[in-house]
Amino acid sequence: AASAARGGAAARDDRAAAKHQQLVSLAAALAPALRAISAELAVGDAFGARRAPVVADLCGGSGHVALFLAAIYDDARFVVVDNKPGSLALAEDRIRAAGLGDRVAVALADVASYAEPFDVGVALHACGEATDMALAAVRACSARAFAVVPCCVGKLAQARVHDKFPRSRAAAQAGVSRQEFLMLARAADVHTVAGIEKGGGTRPQRRRRLAKTAVEVDRMCAMTESASYCTHMMLLEPLDSSAKNDVCVGWLGDACPYCAEPGVQEFLAPWADGPGARLERDAR
Repeated sequence: AASAARGGAAARDDRAAAKHQQLVSLAAALAPALRAISAELAVGDAFGARRAPVVADLCGGSGHVALFLAAIYDDARFVVVDNKPGSLALAEDRIRAAGLGDRVAVALADVASYAEPFDVGVALHACGEATDMALAAVRACSARAFAVVPCCVGKLAQARVHDKFPRSRAAAQAGVSRQEFLMLARAADVHTVAGIEKGGGTRPQRRRRLAKTAVEVDRMCAMTESASYCTHMMLLEPLDSSAKNDVCVGWLGDACPYCAEPGVQEFLAPWADGPGARLERDAR
């Protein structure tokens, strides 16, 4: 029994360490956008009024993402958006305990129809179509930037809101049918070893990982086509912090910091030769 308890504690510690790594990587992915937005807002409006950037933690649950980011970006305001009252009650307790009530708020709302303005939308491992709901909220308010880490894409076959597949005209024009896309999404539910992005794993595992990349590329193409976002794909670091390690980011407007800011191209390096191009070669 004691051995089992130690094993359970070790597993919890491992999960906590992995979650911390995911949050650190997400914060790094947000840095270029938040720096650019903060610089714009520092100028003030026509009356000289200034405000802090607003970051919406979409499908934010009990607020662990918003609280972590608020501790790092102390010049920004955050709102945890979720449709579960119990989760938001826990988030409020955590916000009070952290003494961040002046910068972190909660909003009980369906994410897809959340109508309050925000500058940046984030969603860490929003399950299945929840990522699409988060992106719908980003589009609806013309948020300046977003960073999402999707998961459980196989559940898209049960999607209620976003039932148009593929999402992008690019995929449709390439001849991908709805049935083929949903087959791709089911194959894309990756539960494999880390390092597959660098040629690890078996050929079937690499093909499944390539399917995941294709699903996310379709999402990003749709954001570009429908709302003119400049989009990029990154990876969580370290790669073994999660099997669902795609980070999809976007910027609305000119001077995309992910294209222009020094050092960011190195962060984008895993996909520098085109999203999944190396995976595609290795999966053959």
